[in-house]
Amino acid sequence: MMDSRVTLADVVEFLETEAVESSMLDNVQVSGLGGESWHQLPMVFTLQSLPVTVEDRCPIEEVRKWAHLSDVQTQQVTAPVELLIGVNAPHLHVATDVATWMWREEKVENRVTW
Repeated sequence: MMDSRVTLADVVEFLETEAVESSMLDNVQVSGLGGESWHQLPMVFTLQSLPVTVEDRCPIEEVRKWAHLSDVQTQQVTAPVELLIGVNAPHLHVATDVATWMWREEKVENRVTW
C-alpha cells in the first residue's frame, strides 16, 4: 500500500529554486516496460508537472540508426513523462550489462532500461 503526506519541496530548475507543495509517497515500485522485475524507490516527491516533455525524448527512428543499439527491443512511447528516477535511486542506475560496439559506442543496461 502506498503511503502519502503533504509537504513543501524545493525544486531547482535552471539554477532557480522555488518551494512548491508536494506529496511524499512511500512504498512505490517501478519496473522496465517488460515488467519482469519490480524495484523499490526511495521516498517519491510529486510535482504538478515536470520540466520535461515527450518532445525531449530521442525519437525511435534515431535510436534505430545506431548500430550498437540494433538488438535492443525498442518501443515508441508517446505517454507524457510522469516519473524521473534521480540520483536518490542509485540502485536503478547501476549497469547490469555493458556491450561495446565499434568506435567505442556502448550500450548500458540497468535494472529498468537500456
